Amino acid sequence: MMGEWFHLTWVEFLAILAMCAATYSTRLLGWWLLKDRTLSPKVRAVLDAAPGCVLVAIAAPFFFTTNPVHLIALVVAIAVSRKNGMAATVLAAVGTAAVLGRMIG
Repeated sequence: MMGEWFHLTWVEFLAILAMCAATYSTRLLGWWLLKDRTLSPKVRAVLDAAPGCVLVAIAAPFFFTTNPVHLIALVVAIAVSRKNGMAATVLAAVGTAAVLGRMIG
């Protein structure tokens, strides 16, 4: 049943792996370059805000959609984010979009 949900070619799968490697390598490079440095409070605040900024950049286009699946997932994300952390918010929104996308099409 799960195989029916994902129809990836090998090229798509390798592209996803390459994107994962590129993303993770930037984290490793940042850690390696900053591991022996003392960061100022301003720099620390910028680095702490970065993950939230990336998620906002990903989610922003969904505010301008008419797709009901995306709109419902957006409402779920907003509702979950009011009481839970980022991981729970992302999981709830992606799960909602996946299930509704499968049900509605």
